[in-house]
Amino acid sequence: MEDQSVHSLDAAITNLAISEEEEGLSFALEGGLQIPVDDFRTWTVVGRFLTNKPIKFDIMQQVLASVWRPAMGVRFRQGEGGLFWFYFYHEKDAKRIIEEGPWSFENNMLLCRLVEPGETIKAADLYLLELWVQVHDLPPGYTSPTVLEARRMKLTKRDGSIVWVLFKYERITVFCYYCGILGHLSKHCRMALLSSLEPENYPYDESLKAGGRKPLLTIGEPWIRHVEPIEVRRLVDARSDGEGSKQDEDLAFALVTKRKRGPPGAMSLISWNCRGLGNRRTVQEVAELASVKKPEFIFLMETKCARSKAEELRLKLGFEGLFYVDSVGLSGGLALLWKEKNSANLISYSRFHVDIAVSLRNLPVWRLTGFYGNPRRDGRQASWDLLQSLKHKSQLPWVVVGDFNDLCATREKKGGNPHPHALISGFNTILSDCGLFDLGMRGYPFTWERGRGSPNWIEERLDRAVASGSWKELFDRACVFNQHMHRSDHSTLFLSLAGPTLHSRERRFRFENAWLKDEGFKEVLISAWGESSEKPFSERLDFCGRRFLQWGGDKFQKFGKRTKELRDLIQKVRGRRDEEGRRLLSKADAELSTLLDQEDVYWRQRAKQH
Repeated sequence: MEDQSVHSLDAAITNLAISEEEEGLSFALEGGLQIPVDDFRTWTVVGRFLTNKPIKFDIMQQVLASVWRPAMGVRFRQGEGGLFWFYFYHEKDAKRIIEEGPWSFENNMLLCRLVEPGETIKAADLYLLELWVQVHDLPPGYTSPTVLEARRMKLTKRDGSIVWVLFKYERITVFCYYCGILGHLSKHCRMALLSSLEPENYPYDESLKAGGRKPLLTIGEPWIRHVEPIEVRRLVDARSDGEGSKQDEDLAFALVTKRKRGPPGAMSLISWNCRGLGNRRTVQEVAELASVKKPEFIFLMETKCARSKAEELRLKLGFEGLFYVDSVGLSGGLALLWKEKNSANLISYSRFHVDIAVSLRNLPVWRLTGFYGNPRRDGRQASWDLLQSLKHKSQLPWVVVGDFNDLCATREKKGGNPHPHALISGFNTILSDCGLFDLGMRGYPFTWERGRGSPNWIEERLDRAVASGSWKELFDRACVFNQHMHRSDHSTLFLSLAGPTLHSRERRFRFENAWLKDEGFKEVLISAWGESSEKPFSERLDFCGRRFLQWGGDKFQKFGKRTKELRDLIQKVRGRRDEEGRRLLSKADAELSTLLDQEDVYWRQRAKQH
């Protein structure tokens, strides 16, 4: 059966060729398919790729969705006989895809057209590939529509002389230089193999390709070039995400070139509802936390920005991987970043989750899901259904982290009205059904707040990490820490699999131009130079360098120390609701804000200097 199918497709493609006389491109197949009436809740496009090779359906649908970016979403289905069905949720999306073609995937051209309700589709109906054709070398006076519509490479002029013109075809990808057929290369052509012609004498060559009015679209560029390290096993139906029930998500992979791996350390990850990555100071806080905690993975929710901002953060952190789900309007957006290349294999994703298999050296493969619960109460059931569906996607040891927007107990809320018992019970039930256990949390007991210092002050534990029994056995020393963040109403969760790791580094002297702006610089210089007056010149320089290193470290490079002190103070007093506690909290918060601004200015100037 397989051989017959391949031969029939090969025979069909044989009739689709570039002709010297340009009388059209066509091929014919027998047989047909009747479209189910139910499918016409949408606008349907049917397509076929010009190739004998199998199409990687999971990757193909991601790549095409990423390039098409239909406003109302698209659903993909693989049919029989090499056909693929694309269901669009708005007529303009479907027509735009047809008009902006042709499209390709992995250099395989896609023949496609709109389907009318109730229409019987035959494979033979897919025989046209509309291309823009550039006509070169036309003599003056022969550029009229009448001449161009003649579509001949050989042009007979009025004086009887013959002129050959050159056609260039926009967006064509794979075609045979020997027979001119689209869909295969000359090295795979039976006619070329049987021919005595050398490749340089073949009748066609690369000159038939043209750049076109728009850049040639190799589908998903840069997505395709980054997909190879990611094994896409399956995708959750976008309808399971509740609120965005008919919207496929845009995604982006970003992997940089190989670099040497450092020694293995204690694996850890950070999860944060950052409330927008467009703010430079939010990026600064993420970078600062990553510098201290050195996580392998960072999961960010509510990024509210274009993927370019997440890519900037990846580069700033020096991470090798990024998976991004675009925000919808001014809300949503997920980013999962990882440090080491090839450590993440995508399992599934939606507007509300990113699910990966984690492969780290010296550790068994396990599963990490970054989860964002629907913030609307009427969307909680959809979130629970999504979590339930994820349970069956893999049998790997499983941990889920993120902002669930749910509570497990009444004690996880302080202030305001009591949390509905039905929601608490429903969330606990779904965790139990999924075999997930709360990993607890060290530090402040709440991860979100609103109305701080006012009579309407509310605090809740919305963020958490839950794991399966097998994951807990695998990482029995795992700990979750609550880390206060200045720029968001959400805390950060820091999940350490093996406890904290100490990092030390020998410091070397580096003069900072920013010191020149400090009032104490001149005093330190005069003092150090005077104290070393009896030393040789080189030793005096070394002595001054050590003094500046000490002074500069105290003055500038200990931003982190003072920042930590202020964060610890905020953590200590943030739960107090008396007047003195509010005063201390307000003062520490203001000083922290000023300190972060100073540090930002310092490091930006330092970046310019170096």
